[in-house]
Amino acid sequence: LPEGTTVRLSGEAARAWTLLSVASQDRNTILAVLARMEELLPALASQGRCRVQVESNVVRGAGFGSSAALCSALARAALAHAGQGGPPSDLDRQWGLAHDAERLFHGTPSGIDTGLSLMDGMFAFRPRPPRLPECEALFGQPLHLVVAAVPRDKACGALVASLGERVRSGEQVACESVRALGGLAAAARPPRGRDERAA
Repeated sequence: LPEGTTVRLSGEAARAWTLLSVASQDRNTILAVLARMEELLPALASQGRCRVQVESNVVRGAGFGSSAALCSALARAALAHAGQGGPPSDLDRQWGLAHDAERLFHGTPSGIDTGLSLMDGMFAFRPRPPRLPECEALFGQPLHLVVAAVPRDKACGALVASLGERVRSGEQVACESVRALGGLAAAARPPRGRDERAA
C-alpha cells in the first residue's frame, strides 16, 4: 500500500523526548514505545533523549497495520540514533525490536504485520510462536488488490484479541474459521520446488 509511517530522531541529548507533529491523544502511546525501545536497546538510552518527529498517513484501528508501521519505523530510527542502524539488510534486529514493541498494542502479535512493514515485496509467512514467523519471498505473482475497510465498533486490536480468546477456548466456529483461512493462504502459495523467480 502507498501509505506509510516515518519517524525521525534528531538533536542533541536531553532529559526528555520532545515530540513534534504528534497529536495529544497519541503522545502516551509513542512515549510507551520509546520507553520499550530504551529497555531493549541500552545504546539508545545512553545516547540521551532527543526530538521525535512522526509522520503517518496509515488509517488507524482499521486493520491496515498502523501500529506495526509505527513500531517498525521507531525501531529503525532508534537503531540509527543509537549508532547501530547497520544496512537495511539487518532485518532480524529491526524486526525483533518492532515485534517486541508491537506487544504494547496487541499482546501476542504474530509478527507478520511488523515483518511486512519492514520488507518490500510479497511473502508467505508460517507462524512459529513465540518466535518470529518464518517468511519466504514470493515472486512472479501478478495481483490486483482491492483494499477496503468496513465500519467497526471496536479497534482492530480488540477484535484480534477477542478472536484469539475464542480460539484458545476451543469455540468451534472460531477454530474452523481460522483453519479455513489458513487453508486458503496455503493454497494460494505456489508449490514448493517451482522456480518462482522465473515466473
